[in-house]
Formats: sequence, C-alpha cells, structure tokens
Amino acid sequence: MEKTTLVIFLLLGISFCSYAQSKKKSFVQQDMFSVSAGLAGGALVAHPLQDVFLKGSAEYFMERRISVRADLYAFLPDYNFEGQLQKNTSLFLGASYHFPYLRWDTYMSLEPGIAFSGLSSGNTAEKVKTGIVPVWEMSGGVTYYIRNNLHIYIATGYVHGYFYPETASSFLLDEVRIMGGLGFNVNFNRYAPYERRRVRF
Repeated sequence: MEKTTLVIFLLLGISFCSYAQSKKKSFVQQDMFSVSAGLAGGALVAHPLQDVFLKGSAEYFMERRISVRADLYAFLPDYNFEGQLQKNTSLFLGASYHFPYLRWDTYMSLEPGIAFSGLSSGNTAEKVKTGIVPVWEMSGGVTYYIRNNLHIYIATGYVHGYFYPETASSFLLDEVRIMGGLGFNVNFNRYAPYERRRVRF
C-alpha cells in the first residue's frame, strides 16, 4: 500500500512540475522525428543471467507530449555460457508520454512486442530451442538535445514475457534493462502554431 501511494504521489509530482514549466518553450515540438542507436544491458529477474543488446529506436511526435515509437533490441549471445539464452532479439511498437523542458525531455512509454527467443540446453549453439513469443516493455528515460539535430539519452525499462520451449515448464523472460546512446532528430514543422502556413489547393 505504501509503495502504491508513493508511486501515485511521484507521478502527480512529475505532472505538476511539467505543467508549471509548460510556459517555457521546449525544444520538443509536434512533427519531430528522431532515430537513435546505442547499447543496452539486461539482468533476468528469475535467472542469474545478464544480456547485452544493440538497440535502435525510431520515434515520431504526434504532439509535443505524445509520440509513437519503435524499439529493436538485437541480442548479442555468449555461446560459452551454459544455459544462456542464445537468442532473445525483440521488437516493440507503442507510445510514449513526454515531459519536455527546454532541451530536456523526460518520458515514459508502454510498448507491446515480440521476442525471437532461443534457449540452449548446453554450452553450444547446436541445441537451441527457438520460438516467437509476445512480450511487452514499460520504460522511462531522459533525453538531452545537444544541438538542433543531435541528442543523447539514458533510460531504464522492464520487459515481461514467457518463453515456452519443448519442456514441461516455461522460461520467464522478465528482465530489467538499462540503455543509453546517441541519436539524430529533425523537426518537420518549422513554424509555431500561429505561424503555420495553410495548404491551398
């Protein structure tokens, strides 16, 4: 109960701070598109395993605070580790809510997706049982726009899902991930709302 109350007050505090700062012009605007690349490290909740990923993202801002985004985690396997997930590449597509302030942007996102998982029964890649499973990710992070077309970010996320190999029990894919990287962005809307030019036919 105390944890739930703390989370509610934290979200309310973030919303209040973002509203109080909304009068100042932020770098993030409607019709901005960004792509980024970086590294992500993960730790499985139910297993003593750590994963490393190459991460790529694409995001489009439908509004200043709302965006649609896609995230790809390309799994880097370790074939010398017995019992290690040999495949765990995942693809997500969802939405984010943003709290922009000047050149800073704090965000939260929720994304359903699919994972291409494979669990090795030994320390070789020859005995890998593979499958495609539904997963979802809840994440949050901070982006800083260094220049008009360049930004850096750091984020953390939680992935949930189950992999069902040909055994009696399932393999829990729940994982905490920490990620960071560099990105490129472009704003397709160069006019303020009151300066936008109407398209005439």
